[in-house]
Amino acid sequence: MRTSQNDWKSLLIQFFTEAVVMTIIFFAFYGTKLIINTIANTTHNSTTYSNSTTYSVINNTWVEQFFENVSLIRGSSYYYCQNLSDFAKVRFNTMVTNYGISHYGYDQDFDRIYGTLYFTQNTSFGEEVLYPSGYTPKAFISELETSAPLHWDMLVNKTFLYYGYDIQNGPHYVAYGPNGGYSPCPATEIPGPNINIPQYLAQYGCTVATENETWFVMELSSSCP
Repeated sequence: MRTSQNDWKSLLIQFFTEAVVMTIIFFAFYGTKLIINTIANTTHNSTTYSNSTTYSVINNTWVEQFFENVSLIRGSSYYYCQNLSDFAKVRFNTMVTNYGISHYGYDQDFDRIYGTLYFTQNTSFGEEVLYPSGYTPKAFISELETSAPLHWDMLVNKTFLYYGYDIQNGPHYVAYGPNGGYSPCPATEIPGPNINIPQYLAQYGCTVATENETWFVMELSSSCP
């Protein structure tokens, strides 16, 4: 994985690099739904990456710094919404029960929490699931720009004004590329909802392993519901 030298507070040599499995969903009423997963390249080679002593734990301060930087880059502020954070907690609890399926249970959760109210309003919703352990907020933004441009495009989309989030630990898939994991996995995005992630990656010669990781679940909206 690539990070900016300017963002490194310290260096950590890892012999097994964890994959960053990112997911994204875009729900725009009077529009279309776009759901994509992004898989960062992972190999068994020793890798150096940032391990900031300041932001080594993904917590509320990390998230605030992250959204402050995104807001500066896109030239438009994000505002915190507690209701979206409550929904993010619901989403984590659903997704972690079947993390091999992209955006598992989103439609059901959305209908249960919001019902049909927002089908009659011109409101946009988005969901991203990221795994930023080991990155400072700025370094992770650089990673999104280079390895997950669709995620980055959603974050800088000025349609979205409000955000909520949940931070939890749970299982997720680490992707290993061909040649026994010594080559990067060529698949970087899974283009749709309800896709079996291991099966999709297998088409590119990649395998997966389950590891515990910090989930960063984001819910974005054009209004605070």
